[in-house]
Amino acid sequence: MNLILIFALSVLTLGVIVLGMILFLCCPNKNSNRPSPCDPNSMIGKLDKYMTEDLRCPRLEKNGVVRVYVSGGMFDISDTVYSIGPDGMKPGLDYQSINLVDMICNFSDDQWSDLKDLCTLWDVPWYGVAGEIEKMGWECFCPVRDGITMATVAAAISECTYDQVVQQYDATEAGVRPWSESMFNPKNIEKFMKKKNPTKDEVVSWAIKTMNGALGTNVGANDLYNMYSTCNSCIMNYNGIQADAGAIAEVGQLGARGVPCVILKGTFTGDFGGISNPMPVMATTSGYTLLPNLTNNPGSVYSSWKTGALPHLKNKVNQLIQADIDDNTDPMTFGNYNNEMPLPPLQIFWADLGSKVFFLKHRKKSIATLSNGKTNFEKDYTDFWYNSVVKGGVSGLVQLAKAMADNLDKLQNEPRYKNVHKYWD
Repeated sequence: MNLILIFALSVLTLGVIVLGMILFLCCPNKNSNRPSPCDPNSMIGKLDKYMTEDLRCPRLEKNGVVRVYVSGGMFDISDTVYSIGPDGMKPGLDYQSINLVDMICNFSDDQWSDLKDLCTLWDVPWYGVAGEIEKMGWECFCPVRDGITMATVAAAISECTYDQVVQQYDATEAGVRPWSESMFNPKNIEKFMKKKNPTKDEVVSWAIKTMNGALGTNVGANDLYNMYSTCNSCIMNYNGIQADAGAIAEVGQLGARGVPCVILKGTFTGDFGGISNPMPVMATTSGYTLLPNLTNNPGSVYSSWKTGALPHLKNKVNQLIQADIDDNTDPMTFGNYNNEMPLPPLQIFWADLGSKVFFLKHRKKSIATLSNGKTNFEKDYTDFWYNSVVKGGVSGLVQLAKAMADNLDKLQNEPRYKNVHKYWD
């Protein structure tokens, strides 16, 4: 009996020792100021409280949503063709580019036929990379197709009238503050201008400055929101004599957030004697160099060819999804870092603002499109966007600018963001 008691006490003592060692190893050091990451009072825990579902991208998982951020310039016709294809650049209701400049107009039937033959020869998809992504059963956010018409809005702001400034608008369906709280409501203008009895000219001057100040910020935030919060993969266009600066910034940030990316490069030009700058390349791959993902074989870039950019991205995404299915514990296989980890402080603010802009235009994170990748306007656009931007003319664009300015002002004055300007300006 004594032997049994001694054995039991020995097992209990050993258990206490093991438990103590586990607690010692797993719990934060009492003499350390660094809390456990799982602690809700840790830096990660505190930031995680800001992360609503709107601010989290979809998980990469079996039968889940794969949404590609299509990163590329929009300042010349070659980049626009890459994104939305020749058919997306035809004038009329189906015109897809937000820059409202690069239209293919007045072609004869023979010229359209020749263009299609050339696109087949040089592997330019008729509906752009956006269309090819839809063929894969995936979704995308393409800034050229889905962003904000900044230049057009800026032009409308520059010629706005007093009546347009004080015109009542309603974007509450998109989460904008009600008209009773708007900066541009005549009842509130004195408070926001901090001036008694301003003249109409003074009101217009203040409104133009306020709307212009908010426009670029909102447009940039819209792209950041989609980078971080709606998309879980990326393809970048690295073509041209000089890569687009915005695309370089995007792919670098996405790589740092653990988002699987690939680069589409169809030329042998590079920054260093034919060698591509390693920094954006290293954000997307463990290799040191980038081999061009383009040949003159039809379908080589986007579909069947082994070196194609989209097949490469699909393979990378599928590997990460399979690792998740296999419950692979090797952290080097984790493809959902961006989904699980909160954004850094400033990026939370930008993504939150960007979500407000995004839902001025789109009803849902999932942008409704036709099978060819073109926007399904009737299903995708909000009533506010359709009435203000599609049908509203200059006056409607001014209402859009007011909504963006109201969104920015409201967010800047929310208690949770009270220190954003103080510490991050």
